[in-house]
Amino acid sequence: MSSKPFTLNYSQPEEYRFSQDSVETPWWIAAHFRGEKKRPRRVLDLCAGSGVMGFELACFLSGEYPIDFLEIQSAYRTHFDENQRRFEASNFSAGVGGRFRWLEMNYADLRVETPGHAYDLILCNPPYFEVEHGKVSAGDFKSRCRFFIDASSDELWNAIERVLAPGGEAFVLVRTEDAHGTSVLKNLERRFRYSAAVEIAADIRGTSLIRIEKKS
Repeated sequence: MSSKPFTLNYSQPEEYRFSQDSVETPWWIAAHFRGEKKRPRRVLDLCAGSGVMGFELACFLSGEYPIDFLEIQSAYRTHFDENQRRFEASNFSAGVGGRFRWLEMNYADLRVETPGHAYDLILCNPPYFEVEHGKVSAGDFKSRCRFFIDASSDELWNAIERVLAPGGEAFVLVRTEDAHGTSVLKNLERRFRYSAAVEIAADIRGTSLIRIEKKS
């Protein structure tokens, strides 16, 4: 996949700049949904940061679907608000007012709010590394972006399983082998063997895009 410029001029923290993965992943997902002639009903941008993946999806996949942006680090809030303002001032925003919601919380606490409000599309660019794989500081903004500090990777998969609607799809960027050579894909296949199908859907600039489709 060739590199393309960002759709919007996104606001982001100086301490941790988002990568091209956060743009090319929603492009790929939007193309996948268009190819399947589907539109999501409810979307969750999980580990949203400043909201780039969710806003990019909204730019490239038409529809009135609402998007929730879940992020635990409050430092991202002002950047999210500014990016929402820039999106709403762009040519992509016609007829889509009021569809974005910021959820400042730990994904370990995420639950379906009411029956029928599960998400049929989740996109996620989480931390890539476990805390035992590097020197981290729990209070450091950059460390919290790169390592599973606020909640474990297992809690991430638990949250996805809880709030993904039957028949829904989650797309998560992962490194398919950890620092010790453990196959993340095989572990996920075992973990979701009764509830969902798991596959590598795409390679996004050397990072695997895992697709989890929950059984109906």
